[in-house]
Amino acid sequence: MDAEGESLQRGLATAYAPLIRKELLALAWMPIGCDTPGVVASMHGAAFTFSGGALLTFGDAPDLFLTWSLRFPYRLQATIEGLAWRAHSLDRVYATRESPWDQVEGGRLLTVEFFTGPGACGGVIGLRHRIETSKGETFLWIATGYDEGVREGDDLWVSVGSDPANLGDLAPVMMLGA
Repeated sequence: MDAEGESLQRGLATAYAPLIRKELLALAWMPIGCDTPGVVASMHGAAFTFSGGALLTFGDAPDLFLTWSLRFPYRLQATIEGLAWRAHSLDRVYATRESPWDQVEGGRLLTVEFFTGPGACGGVIGLRHRIETSKGETFLWIATGYDEGVREGDDLWVSVGSDPANLGDLAPVMMLGA
């Protein structure tokens, strides 16, 4: 893994470490304006892609904003919205409170697995969050990728309760929580 990949991975680990066992209060997709109608239309499915970021709000912790890195190869980074995107350039669409996304909010984050894969030079391109809810356990993916799955890219691929079709192409690099 190159130095930038190592730095991005450390940043993700630092951001997530205090969030283990915390309650996920809100989940929002932050697409660029032209992708917003597609996000709204896709939220009744278990997986979709868009350009922008994801915002996770946990109890007693700063909001976590995820997007891809600014330089190729594109990998996930935890950052501040205003540092990664021009101010007010992203919309905010909260995850629906209908199935399948209703099972995520209010759950407790048990683990976060970091994955690398095609084109990422060993850097983190996927995060699988295992979440404990009143209905049992589920998982939430936030990753770089496209409709065909997780890979290096400048879109986000998100999913609840289902792994990407190309899971066999991904390799775990780290896990927080137990």
